[in-house]
Amino acid sequence: MIELNLKQIAVIEKYLKGQISAFQTSEEDMITFEEVIKKAKKLLQDTDADCGDDLIIWLYGKYKQSLSLN
Repeated sequence: MIELNLKQIAVIEKYLKGQISAFQTSEEDMITFEEVIKKAKKLLQDTDADCGDDLIIWLYGKYKQSLSLN
């Protein structure tokens, strides 16, 4: 199961809306976004999967999929 906290989910949703950028995002959100990237990279490495063009979208899809299985 993929675990994301509320802050990580909020940052992913901001990313999906195009609201995350290096110059207009708070430091807290950037730190959280880096956590999300690390989780995604770890999952990608552990599963040897193909994430397609966007690692964050892939992770969020896997997260939602894991919720529906429980």
